[in-house]
This record gives sequence, C-alpha cells and structure tokens, in this order.
Amino acid sequence: MLPFSRVSITGDQLIVECGEDFLNEVDAAPEMERPNMVRNALLKALHIMGLDGIELAYEAIPQRYAKILPIDEDERRAFIMWASTHYNVWSLGRFATWRPSLLLDDVVQDVRVIQRLIAKRGEAYQHNLKD
Repeated sequence: MLPFSRVSITGDQLIVECGEDFLNEVDAAPEMERPNMVRNALLKALHIMGLDGIELAYEAIPQRYAKILPIDEDERRAFIMWASTHYNVWSLGRFATWRPSLLLDDVVQDVRVIQRLIAKRGEAYQHNLKD
C-alpha cells in the first residue's frame, strides 16, 4: 500500500498528499526515523511518476484534511443546507455540487435551485430539484 493518496506537480513543486494513517505512523516513530519515512514516501512518488534519480529539497507540511470521504446523503444535504443558510453562501458549479461531468447549461439550473432554496429557507435541501 502506498503512503499517499495524491501526487501532483505544480510549477517546480512536487506535492505528495499523505493520509492520516501515514501521518500517525510518522508521529509514532522515533524522531530520528521520521525524516527517512517522509523521504521514502517522496522517493516512491517520484518513482511512480518516472522521475527516479532527481535530487530534491523537501519540506513536510501537515495538512489536516485531504480527500473528501463519502458520508450519509441525508447528513450531507443537512450540512449543506445549514452552511448555506447560516453563512448565506450558495455554491454552484461542478465542485460545489460534486458533479464532475457538469455542463455549463447545468449551471443555469443550479441558479434556479439556489433561488428556490433561498425563497424556502426552512425546507429540506433537495439536490436534484427540477423546474
């Protein structure tokens, strides 16, 4: 099993996102071993990307959250409705609605859904409201 969930290159930075299990394992290790554990994870990431032999300086930056894990649909909808009404922030688009294949035409429908949700603030959130 790999100690990371995602690897990407942005500009001259290699970003390796490690899960909580790996971070806990590093925290539990003796302090002298921790840098090697992180370096080995980076070397595995470089190998997978075909970048073996590259020398790099690295900095480990803890990040509390990584991937979004699925949660109960009713809880998700209740949270989105609470956050939207509490902060008056109404998100639309593919990342806001977790629909990766969203088309631009769908955004118009999202605006109409948001207008209805604002008008009916106390009602249950229904992600797929239709006109």
